[in-house]
Amino acid sequence: VDALVTGVGTILDDDPRLTVRPPGDLTNPPLRVVLDSRLRTPPTATILRAPGPNEAGGAVHVLCVAGTDPIRHGALVDAGAQVHELHVEGSFFEGIFKEVRSYF
Repeated sequence: VDALVTGVGTILDDDPRLTVRPPGDLTNPPLRVVLDSRLRTPPTATILRAPGPNEAGGAVHVLCVAGTDPIRHGALVDAGAQVHELHVEGSFFEGIFKEVRSYF
């Protein structure tokens, strides 16, 4: 698995870690990606905490629409997230698919 992808609704409702624990491969944890068009992910979300003992988590990437609140953006970066602003024409999901396709 290269990445685990979730939406902001899951972050707000369940506050997941999205980490790997044994018997999984702790040496190569997947990226953790949050689809959050308006940066509603709290900087205190569990996904942004360092993994605990005997677990591993890849970098946290938050995808949002360009021009979102700079204070929220900064708070997430300060909490350890890599925030990616997508310049979206049409729906947020269309923007995500275009962004992903640009890497391949």
